[in-house]
Amino acid sequence: MGAGPSPPTFSMTRNEEAERLTNAWGRYREWLRAHHPSFFLQLRPPASDSSLHALAEAMGRPLPEEVVAQWLLNDGQQGEHPGLLAGFQFLPVETALSEWRVWAELRATHQPRQLKALGALASSLPGGAIRRAYTCEGWLPLWKEPLEGNYLGVDLSPGERGTSGQVINFGRDEDDKAVLAPSLTEVVEWLAAEAEAGRIVLREYKDRRGESAPYLMHAGGRVLTVLLKEARQRLAPSR
Repeated sequence: MGAGPSPPTFSMTRNEEAERLTNAWGRYREWLRAHHPSFFLQLRPPASDSSLHALAEAMGRPLPEEVVAQWLLNDGQQGEHPGLLAGFQFLPVETALSEWRVWAELRATHQPRQLKALGALASSLPGGAIRRAYTCEGWLPLWKEPLEGNYLGVDLSPGERGTSGQVINFGRDEDDKAVLAPSLTEVVEWLAAEAEAGRIVLREYKDRRGESAPYLMHAGGRVLTVLLKEARQRLAPSR
């Protein structure tokens, strides 16, 4: 019996979302190259088709085109340096899959009653946009908070008032979840604009050996906090 058909090859998509993301990521990469070349050099080459297929197959659903577009530009970053994305790690495809599998294992091994109790603590902004759950098979991590199990990622299994591909916060410490942006494209456009405006700044942190090392962060603090504040402001009734 002959081999079955080969899986389709991922390619740079030309839809509007992917084109906008490509432009925005290009702006941020050029900002890194010009102002912080050591961080720019941490970017990995493009992702492989096999890694993207493995991720989509494990999740049982197609990946958003803008997410594929970014990974086809750079497959995350090298190492775990906590500064490339204003304090967050840019996860390679295989690392994103590994993180997703950790949570899949948790869902498989914990009692449904336990998970339901944890999910009861969750909230959604706006209401009904994100499933009230502690963990969900449709949440794909893209950026990770160093040394923590907290993420910015895309929601491929939204609540009844949400949309697939919306960007949310989730993870160990993220009970209060929010739609931070309608798509990854808008988050990367925001990141590029914040960098160009001088709001991504260099700081020092102590590594595991107690030595000082540079990292980039948002001048307003933790990225998830800054984006959450902006999301709340967008939803606040006008006076």
